[in-house]
Amino acid sequence: MVIGLTGNIGSGKTTAADYFVRRGARLINADKIGRSLLPAIAREAIKRLGSQVASGTRLDPVKLRTAVFSDPKKLMILNRLSHPRLVREIRDRLRRIRSGIVVIDAALLFEWPGLMPEIDVPILVTAPQFLKEQRAARKGIDRKTFRRILRNQRSEKTMARQATYVIRNDGSPERLYRQCRAVYKEIKNDC
Repeated sequence: MVIGLTGNIGSGKTTAADYFVRRGARLINADKIGRSLLPAIAREAIKRLGSQVASGTRLDPVKLRTAVFSDPKKLMILNRLSHPRLVREIRDRLRRIRSGIVVIDAALLFEWPGLMPEIDVPILVTAPQFLKEQRAARKGIDRKTFRRILRNQRSEKTMARQATYVIRNDGSPERLYRQCRAVYKEIKNDC
């Protein structure tokens, strides 16, 4: 059983993923995989995006984020360089897991049509914008960058149409966990 967990920046999808992992699910985190792929695309990314995204010959994640979320063309270039590798790596990891429940934590899940056939249960985690902004700030993302990132992500309304479940993360972690528990129980009953 493969759960695809998605949501905009600061929605709390990673906190929700942690809940499922504590219940025995295996986790595939798209952000971590994406960061691990940066060295493989560094040379081409620096060539196409410019030296301002790098520290020497290495891509600098903060500089890269600032550059690509300030320029839609640069974001498109980065996505073309990284997304095929990222989706391929996620699919490879899925193939290596033979049983149980797997959670894919991926903000761009619905933007990867090549991965969607692998997903049994797509779940969207939503939150009010002010909470998403506060959570992003705790991770060192300033307000201007947060808004640029959010503008480049699909709306929650659009994603909700593709999700089997929508979890609203607008309260305490306990409230989020209660919703996760109810969804997880339903998923396990359907297995």
